[in-house]
Amino acid sequence: MRKILLIAALIAGCGQTMISAACAQQQAPAQLLSAILCDSRAQIEALVQAFDGDAAAALAAVNGARNPPPCAPLRVLAVAGEELGRVRRGGVTYAVTRVTVLAVEDNGLLRPVAPSEQYTVFELGRDVDA
Repeated sequence: MRKILLIAALIAGCGQTMISAACAQQQAPAQLLSAILCDSRAQIEALVQAFDGDAAAALAAVNGARNPPPCAPLRVLAVAGEELGRVRRGGVTYAVTRVTVLAVEDNGLLRPVAPSEQYTVFELGRDVDA
């Protein structure tokens, strides 16, 4: 985990070899996420509404024939941002959240990328007020 945080700090431009206290206070902790990420809030919300237990079908419904697809399942190092709203589907409430992606897993290795904003959802549970 320490190595992951160091990578996140370096990617975020917070230091050369160590995470400084000032940097740690400025940056939210980076997390490894396995999630579906979309280019826009509207796309992730549409994906939740299209999901009926088949993630591949929901992705096909949202992505259509667009290339590159706007939504994809990825494993990334990201910093969760603000919750933008909530959506419900089938009695389950999800928090729509903006994340800043710092690295993408490729063949088992985290590859740094230019920080980019993406959107995902986190399940809050059943019967949570939206």
